[in-house]
Amino acid sequence: MTNPNDPRYTSEAEAQRDLDRRLKERDSENTSRGLLIGVLATAVVGLGILAWFLSTQRDSPTVAPVPVPVPDTQASPSPSPVPPDVNVNITEPPVETAPPPEINTEVTVPSPSIQPSPESQPAPVEENPAPEATSSPQPTDPPADAGSEEQPPAQPE
Repeated sequence: MTNPNDPRYTSEAEAQRDLDRRLKERDSENTSRGLLIGVLATAVVGLGILAWFLSTQRDSPTVAPVPVPVPDTQASPSPSPVPPDVNVNITEPPVETAPPPEINTEVTVPSPSIQPSPESQPAPVEENPAPEATSSPQPTDPPADAGSEEQPPAQPE
């Protein structure tokens, strides 16, 4: 067991407190030194970049102002300028109109003709062909009793 009145105990506790105090001081000094070194390094790098930037800038040629002589208006009065003619006549090109296309009202109806294949029928049978329409068919009137189916009226020729 340790006795707080023992001189060895007091010297060990005092030595530990002294060691802790010195460590805190060292940490504090290291922090301040690191911060100072960082600020100085940043300043040196920044000044180096600024020096490089200024040394690579090209000098722009300075343009000297040239005085422009102004004619004296009192010596010779000039006539007032004539405004341009803004009344312009625009002529439109003639438009050609095309005549309406002719509508062919003649209707030709082809007559169906059935031609059997030679393989399907062994003996050729001749059919009477229906007469072909050579002119337009004559319009016929629908019967009056056709009631349910409405047919369009025939168009006159």
